[in-house]
Amino acid sequence: MTFPGVIPRLELHYDKNNLLAREQYEKLKAFQCKDPNQQPDLIVPIGGDGYMMHCIRRNWDRFIPFYGVNAGHVGYLLNDCSTLEELFAFPLKLHTTTMLYCQAEQETETGERVLLSELAFNDAWVERASGQTALIRILVNGEERIRRLRGDGVLVSTAAGSTAYSQALGASPVPVGAPLIQVVGSNVVSPAQWRPAHLDQEDQVEFEVLDINKRPCKCYVDSVNVGNVTRMLVRSSRVAGVTLAFSRSCDLQHKLYQMQFPKTL
Repeated sequence: MTFPGVIPRLELHYDKNNLLAREQYEKLKAFQCKDPNQQPDLIVPIGGDGYMMHCIRRNWDRFIPFYGVNAGHVGYLLNDCSTLEELFAFPLKLHTTTMLYCQAEQETETGERVLLSELAFNDAWVERASGQTALIRILVNGEERIRRLRGDGVLVSTAAGSTAYSQALGASPVPVGAPLIQVVGSNVVSPAQWRPAHLDQEDQVEFEVLDINKRPCKCYVDSVNVGNVTRMLVRSSRVAGVTLAFSRSCDLQHKLYQMQFPKTL
């Protein structure tokens, strides 16, 4: 992605509770797109990974590339703030990733079933909502794969989200844009020794909560609490996608290696 002969028009968003993010915003605000009739070339979230995800969820449907600036900790999908000059000097590298479509089923107090639809950039999961372990049936493309998973919950992640909660649960991170989704259990008691699964990007995963009265479960989509659910369906969205922009020196493969082979003290 290049801006021949012109300076890119930026739409800046920054985490107002983050001092470093505010400092980086001050450096870039001269390039803020001020004309409301002009579409920016880039949406620039300045903050940590969570703030980047927040901005993506609010703005993905504008189909403008996101150039994240790291003012947090890990910053896997963000550009280092020390390389901001590259934004104006060199072509940007683009990576496109598909979001997840999530359909959750809830049961009202009157027994009525209600369907809710959400989109996720990173992940969606079902977890226990009581002191009891969750009992969850897992289906892939309509076929039962695990009759009864017993544990704290189960998660579906995109490739882009594989370095987030999915990795914390034991899955291996994969490159952004890889054509797959991950299914990962949380503190699984049974089936014993079940490991994270990599599925094709076109596969559809369903979680059915068993014994909803004694063992209720709640659903989260990109860390947003959807509430208690009886069932959740997850698949790659057919319309929602995000383009991420990176500076020339941003090496995602190197970041991936660092996560998988951390330095020892």
